Amino acid sequence: MEWTETGNGRIPGNRKEAGDRENRQPNAEVGVGGRGLRRAASFNSETGRSESEATKKTKGQRGRGSEGCVRRLCRLGVQNRGEEKAKMTEKLKDKEKEGERWTAGISNLTEISQNIDSLQRLLIKKAVYVDGETFAKASLSSQQARTIKVLEQRVETLERELDAAISAAARARTEKRQAEASQKAAELRALEITRELENTTKVFGLHMEELRAKQEEISKRDKEIKLLEAIIQTLGGRESLST
Repeated sequence: MEWTETGNGRIPGNRKEAGDRENRQPNAEVGVGGRGLRRAASFNSETGRSESEATKKTKGQRGRGSEGCVRRLCRLGVQNRGEEKAKMTEKLKDKEKEGERWTAGISNLTEISQNIDSLQRLLIKKAVYVDGETFAKASLSSQQARTIKVLEQRVETLERELDAAISAAARARTEKRQAEASQKAAELRALEITRELENTTKVFGLHMEELRAKQEEISKRDKEIKLLEAIIQTLGGRESLST
């Protein structure tokens, strides 16, 4: 937006538009001024003021009004200019982003075309032209080779699975052996404990028999002692009677 220096300050537009505004402004303001002059003249007739003072006052009011309009226009022009600048910067940023996308896409397309061209050249160099029968045999052999390769891969996978199964079976066997060994050890320990219990019962039985024999012997000795005591008492009674 262009700005033009005038007598009333800077206004938006070129010099021609500014001149037209200056030429139109007094004419537009004449109506207001004329009414003001008529009112001023009538007021002067009543109060005794002169027409020249009224015209000076109206001219000052017109000058202040025009300056305020120019300032408002300047503010609006500055605001519009800032908004236009912001819009232009946003548009430029969008255009830059689109340009970057387009450049990236074009570079990718050029790279793909270069790769295709190199592949075509390689195929043309390495291509071998044969008849139909040879091509059929070659395709059959290639298909058989592919199937053989697939079968070999399948065999390898089965071998790996078989090795895993064998190792798992070996681990299971070792675990089974360990369990059997622990079971045998427990059984042997149980047999030892039962044998010890049997031995202890036998020893206890022998001790009980010895105790019974001793009790019988003790009972016999008690009977003998009682018999001797009775004999002694009878003998003592006879001696006392004889005396």
